[in-house]
Amino acid sequence: MKLVELENLDNIDTKILNDAIKTNCRTLSILEKDIDNLKKISKNNTKKKITNIPDIKSQNKKTTKKNNTFKEDVMLYKSLLANISKDQFKEQLPDQDTEYFDNIILFLKIELQKEINDIWEVCINDSDDFDKDELQELLEEIRVYKNQMRMLDEIKREENKQEQTTKNQLFFVNYNGKVRVLEELKNTDAEHYTEFLSLFNSIIDGTFKRFKPLVGNNKLKGYYEVKGNQERVIYDKIGNNKYVIITAFIKKTNESKKIQVNKMIKRISEYEHVKDNIIKNEENIEFISENNQYLKQLYDILNINKNNKVLVKNNE
Repeated sequence: MKLVELENLDNIDTKILNDAIKTNCRTLSILEKDIDNLKKISKNNTKKKITNIPDIKSQNKKTTKKNNTFKEDVMLYKSLLANISKDQFKEQLPDQDTEYFDNIILFLKIELQKEINDIWEVCINDSDDFDKDELQELLEEIRVYKNQMRMLDEIKREENKQEQTTKNQLFFVNYNGKVRVLEELKNTDAEHYTEFLSLFNSIIDGTFKRFKPLVGNNKLKGYYEVKGNQERVIYDKIGNNKYVIITAFIKKTNESKKIQVNKMIKRISEYEHVKDNIIKNEENIEFISENNQYLKQLYDILNINKNNKVLVKNNE
């Protein structure tokens, strides 16, 4: 349900204006219930965040006040929203991958809707006290607030789009000069390559095909797998958008579960010998470049062409 918007108030009929005010009064009653529902939905999550709120950035990117309450932070962002461009405002917002960002956007929209509601209530309760020019000013205020709400929606859509296009960084276990997963894939039948490609890509794009935490043995806990029909890729998460590929293998029906678990434990043990070094260098440009080369070699082994299709395996 939308509020009725009026244009060209200079020539508007009084009956049309009064009907619009009555209609918007009913609409506002529904909107207020929606606002109450939004507050209830976010209440628990917001309480968790306001105990440790980041500093608000000023327009010169310096903090304006430390230890603000959540309400104060919303008001500070609201004042910025009214005075700077969308791009400038985005620079002032907290990290977009945090719950705090989502809460700020949500409660800014609630505050703006409250402003709109208040103006309409003035129009409804005191309509006889305003001439057309004054009503025009009030409606212009509503347009400003609605434009700000649209801007917040655009920022949120852009943030969601950016999340969808963000690719995860893969690191590989180089143990005693050998990248285990590359060796494993070289010795894997080509009929499994299409599924392995799907599994590796699912880690990169964040969809994590048939994701499952490893269980059944204490040495496996804390690690994860994505899986196809028989294909398995075991990995570890070491940070935001950062994953280490530990091993890739085919789950064979003629092998006991104990043998399969022992193989995974062996690869995990090798990984744990080099894990600290990987974490230490996860932001190192040369280290990232080296692992990107391993990823290229992985695709070369799988014989992937530019369209991400598996080609016939080369004779070695």
